[in-house]
Amino acid sequence: MVNRADGRSLYFRNEGLFADNYLLNRLPNESLDSFVLRNWDTEALPEFNECYEWMLSTWHQEQELLKSQSEAQLEEHWIKPILQKLGWTFQVQDRHTLAGQTRIPDYTLFSSAADFRAAQRSRTQDAYCQKIKAVADAKAMQVSLDGEGRNRSNPNYQIVSYMDSMGTSWGILTNGEVWRLYSSRPRAKTSTFYEVNVKRFLNPNGGTRNDEAFKYFFNFFRKDAFVPVSTEGKSFVDIVFESGERYAEDVETELKKRAFKIVESISRGFVENKKNLDNEDLSAVYENSLYLLFRLLFILNCESKNILDVNDYTKYGPYSLRTLILKLKSQFESDADWSGLSTSYDFVKSLMRIIRDGDKRIGIKGFGQELFSVGDETFFEEHTIPDYIFNQILIDLAFSFSEDKKIHFIDYSRLGPDHLGSIFEGLLEYELSLANEDLGVSPKGDILPVSDLKDPEEIIKKGQVYLSSSSGKRKDTGSYYTPSYVVDYMVRNTLIPLCADKSSKEILDLRICDPAMGSGHFLLGAIVFLEEQIKTRIVQEQEADFKVIDLSPSNIRWEILKNCIRGVDKNPLAVELAKFSLWVYTARRNELLEPLDDQLKPGDSLTPNSGDGIVWQTSFKEVHSAGGFDAIVGNPPYVARRNSDYVEIAGASTGQGDLYLIFLKHALNGSIPLKDNGLLSFIVPDPILIRGNAKEIRSQILANHTLATCVHINGVFDAGVSNVILTIRKSGAQKNQANFFRIDNKKHRDRFKETSVIPKEAFKVKVNLDLFKTDDFAWTYLLEESDLSSLNLLKRSNRCLQHYFEDRRGEEVGKKKIREHVTRSGRAMLIGGEAIAPFLIKDEGILYVSPKVIRKSQEFYQAPKVILQKSAPRFVCSVDNGEIDPEGVAVPQSIYILQPKAKDQIIDSWTIAAILNSKLANDYLYKCITGYKLLQPHYEQRDLKTFPIFNVDKLDGEEVLQARSSLLKELHDKTLNLHEPLLKRERALAAISAASEYCHLLAKSNAPSDELQKYRDFLEANIKAMYRLSEAAAAVA
Repeated sequence: MVNRADGRSLYFRNEGLFADNYLLNRLPNESLDSFVLRNWDTEALPEFNECYEWMLSTWHQEQELLKSQSEAQLEEHWIKPILQKLGWTFQVQDRHTLAGQTRIPDYTLFSSAADFRAAQRSRTQDAYCQKIKAVADAKAMQVSLDGEGRNRSNPNYQIVSYMDSMGTSWGILTNGEVWRLYSSRPRAKTSTFYEVNVKRFLNPNGGTRNDEAFKYFFNFFRKDAFVPVSTEGKSFVDIVFESGERYAEDVETELKKRAFKIVESISRGFVENKKNLDNEDLSAVYENSLYLLFRLLFILNCESKNILDVNDYTKYGPYSLRTLILKLKSQFESDADWSGLSTSYDFVKSLMRIIRDGDKRIGIKGFGQELFSVGDETFFEEHTIPDYIFNQILIDLAFSFSEDKKIHFIDYSRLGPDHLGSIFEGLLEYELSLANEDLGVSPKGDILPVSDLKDPEEIIKKGQVYLSSSSGKRKDTGSYYTPSYVVDYMVRNTLIPLCADKSSKEILDLRICDPAMGSGHFLLGAIVFLEEQIKTRIVQEQEADFKVIDLSPSNIRWEILKNCIRGVDKNPLAVELAKFSLWVYTARRNELLEPLDDQLKPGDSLTPNSGDGIVWQTSFKEVHSAGGFDAIVGNPPYVARRNSDYVEIAGASTGQGDLYLIFLKHALNGSIPLKDNGLLSFIVPDPILIRGNAKEIRSQILANHTLATCVHINGVFDAGVSNVILTIRKSGAQKNQANFFRIDNKKHRDRFKETSVIPKEAFKVKVNLDLFKTDDFAWTYLLEESDLSSLNLLKRSNRCLQHYFEDRRGEEVGKKKIREHVTRSGRAMLIGGEAIAPFLIKDEGILYVSPKVIRKSQEFYQAPKVILQKSAPRFVCSVDNGEIDPEGVAVPQSIYILQPKAKDQIIDSWTIAAILNSKLANDYLYKCITGYKLLQPHYEQRDLKTFPIFNVDKLDGEEVLQARSSLLKELHDKTLNLHEPLLKRERALAAISAASEYCHLLAKSNAPSDELQKYRDFLEANIKAMYRLSEAAAAVA
């Protein structure tokens, strides 16, 4: 059993695979899910008792013999019988050749003999592997599962290599005494596992069985734990793993909420009884509050991972933060009052000195000055925090509060540095202010004088310090912290080509940069990925000369951090947060934290000539001498800068430069040094696909570089933006094809979140990039070559809708006000855009309202007009020609109005209605404009104004006249009872107008849908014909 400082005893060692809180507190008491309960309460099962009794008796009789046996002997006498009693069917020394490499795990595990036979009949390796539930590897009992050595001697690297190559989700590694469970789903697979030492329950106190302890072995390693039979199609271990994922997400969410108040509380503690604070004081207080928080979290993380051994009460234990917090927990639960003395703060300051400098007498070597040199040491000596503030801060940091009011330690081992980065990156945008009067916080987050608020959500007393964003709000909504699944996809997609054909030693020569690194999330992702790549290479290299680095996971991490990782951020606090995140992941027991100042630098990546600008050639000399970075990856700022240096360096003629476009430009033109053939991956807003201000960078990428992949996705960020993930190879051999992916539904997005792999079912198209080489270089990937002939008719037209029609807005009034003024004898008014259907105004969408609601003139509404749904993904329009109300139907501002510029113009209202309702127009709208707006796929007013219309001035000449006659004849044949009035019209356009009006009559009279469709088909064919006529006439001219 592993003893815990809180007095609990564990029968397992959990290295971040599951959540301790779930294993200890939820799982034994799980009553909500019958499937989980059945898989936990297994004591009454015959196989439970048979397995336990056999292991007990065999261990007691033969344990000394087992310890001395070879691997093969141990397998025969101990491991195989246990696997059989756990219900497994297995194949021994199962040889497989996959991707040109031979893999021979000791055991491939099947859920049944039937599955094994079906696998044997498989014709392909992939089909065979799909039947495997897990792979297992065995070692002799004297072999450490963390053993370090050359080639294949590191067992945890080896089992993960088997899992990866065979595509299995789970792996079991054992030396007979220690049994470990690995999963393919964590980021750091080789160092994330669940472990049980069987001798803990095979040598029970007093010679009695410990069934509760045995359950933590039996329930997690038996066959039934891996069989997906729950209502969701998931297995027991899947559910426990995902519960751990949810636990981490829930704790992250809760700590995000608390972090704001915690930093504010630290700041208030520091300024308690301080007077005459100026802005410089407030800035220092806020910075050092964050630095103190970083240190506390670092200690909590190291103690949870046993890097600092809280369990050794003869050494570090009594001095640990865990010991102080346990004492505070007892006081908190008994409602004790805390004093104004700074006892706990002084304890923590002493602890930090121990951790910084070391103390051999209690087994602490010390981490060195790095983490503890950040901030002003004299500040921490001159400022204290009283117990009644600081103790609550420690409680809030250390404990979660369950629904039954019990408090449990937060499992910081389950929270990676990416979670911590997510929690605290948002705090960088705040500043500390001093309340000069009593203030209140409105429900919308505005901070106002309390006298101006009826029901403030929070009151800030005069003289208190408080946090607010630059916008003056208590909290800004929206986050641009990139989630881990996106980081992992981008890092893997970028670095896999760079790692191909490289040895483990050569991988360490790669240089990766994030030029706007924030909390260092992408750099952390690069370390995790390269770590797994190096470990895989170690297993693969039969005779590798791997003397550069020690093979322990923590040493590999340090070597990657030291050799491969570089980053810049304009905010110095962000740089310190990035250091903190990377130290949390790479910290080693009794090893110094190495300096990162030469690798992670504060400064402006875009303006080398400014005071805080980064001069890349001198700031990263070794990278410059090597020709640049091998990869640049990140999430650059999306902010638009006006009238600044950024506009000048962007070369923007509009007076506005979006920073992400400038970052892209600098990374590709060498201002931020990227090697030729180096790879760039950025996640940026999706307007880059078609918007005019991105035309220059789109054309440069197509002309000078290789666009490898583009992933169009929504729902990544809380804030209102959808994105594209670009992977671009700088310079090098040009390719004229790129893969475009689209993830715009919840099912595919959830799958992407779960695996960081684009689902096979998601939209994918390989695009010929020559199709993008048009006037605007728009990346209209939805266009297929078969669309081009028809849609190019519109793109080549030389007139826009605004040439013929004025676009207007309706009344500035909402639905609520319209309904408040309904009368029986008022003016007709549409309630909203949903009242409009193609060629029809729905009766149920019309209300009669008081004339005082309508401010525009009667003449405005009496004039013939086309009305369209606004904020819609497609054109839906009809015509108001006075038949509903002679005074014209009034409309709210949620509807667009088109009015002809000339009274008797050739293209009249019904003609425009026919064109805009057509499939041709809406295909164009979707495949060229709205299809690239995943968040709000609506056309805008400018899209309507610039919609291409054929040039009727060109429609003359003999060929055109003949075509008109043909159209009229076809219309005559189809319209039957309408042919007489149509024949009186002189132009084919008039025929289209009349047919459009006839569609309106049919729709209004509820005519059969097939008859209505007949006229729509007629319109579709002849609208295309008119565009072709316009094109032909223009060519003749």
